[in-house]
Amino acid sequence: MRTIFAAVIALGVLVGAAGRARAAPDAEAIAQARLDQVRQDPRQASDPAAIAAIARDAEGFPEGPARVGARLLVATAWLERLHRSDDGIAEMRRVVDDPAADAVTSRFAEKQVVDALVEQGRIDAAVVEAHARADRLDPRFVVQVDRLVRRRSVRRLAAAVLGLFVVLASMALVGAARRGAFASATRAFRGFAPLAAVFVVFVGGAGGGLAASYETGSAAPFLLLGSVALPLVLLARAWAAVGSAATRARALRAAVCAGAALAAAFVVLDMLGVSYLQGFGL
Repeated sequence: MRTIFAAVIALGVLVGAAGRARAAPDAEAIAQARLDQVRQDPRQASDPAAIAAIARDAEGFPEGPARVGARLLVATAWLERLHRSDDGIAEMRRVVDDPAADAVTSRFAEKQVVDALVEQGRIDAAVVEAHARADRLDPRFVVQVDRLVRRRSVRRLAAAVLGLFVVLASMALVGAARRGAFASATRAFRGFAPLAAVFVVFVGGAGGGLAASYETGSAAPFLLLGSVALPLVLLARAWAAVGSAATRARALRAAVCAGAALAAAFVVLDMLGVSYLQGFGL
């Protein structure tokens, strides 16, 4: 009897296991069909209610490709089309941590998380994320994220230098006006303006033309730099006309003007894109 009873129990276990084995693929197929319903319909893929519904449904999907695909679909929609960045980042992290996600999908999702943090301006959070999950990111991408911190520091320094230049030059001109010496600044401005214009045209035209002659070159940096340099050069000349002639004052003025020129060049390149500053480690 005991032998028969044990055999019956074993048979029941086998039947139950077989039933679960059949149920699992069925559940996965149902989940996949639900995912395909949204993914293959452009209207649902961009509909906030449909995306929210598939996000809720995904939590009940069995562990497998359908759940990973649903979470990825939801995260992408929230990040790119529906402007729910925080929810999108949280959902993308679920893709990264999903045990059913393959290595390629997990790495893609992690990069999307870091990119979204950068896009939000959360540079420090992006750096922390990149280093915490460095094993799932390309090392070159981690280096690129680190550069954003340096670039932000240089951007702040450039703004401070430009601000200092404008403030000091304006103070000198206001002081000259109060003591009745502003006419010298006007004469210097008028006399120097044609030469400054020629210089700016040369920088923008010749430099831009030379850059554009290369297949991957662009005249934009030179043209924009020329337009930014003109007011700086004219203001510097007017400042020099009314400023102190003492050696120390002239040295300080030259240093501030040179710093302003470099800061303006950085601002121009920073506005035009990442690639222009990579050669400088930024």
